[in-house]
Amino acid sequence: MIQRSGSEKYREYEAAGIREYWVIAPLKKRVDLYRLTAEGKYESSPLKSGVYRSTVIPGFFLRPEWLWGQSLPKKRDILIELGL
Repeated sequence: MIQRSGSEKYREYEAAGIREYWVIAPLKKRVDLYRLTAEGKYESSPLKSGVYRSTVIPGFFLRPEWLWGQSLPKKRDILIELGL
């Protein structure tokens, strides 16, 4: 299996037209969301009100705090917030 660096994947996904590219780095406690522009280049998507919202998966969003908190939120609370 060939391992690719993050920057290689980024360029490959961009060239392939992948509309969203999420990077979750647990050791750095960081989430980055990139969206493909009309020009076919990735642009960093800002965190708004503590949430990253997908434009590809209707209704999906992520609060990075869910990943880094001392205790994980209850599944029920997340499902309610997602409207499920």
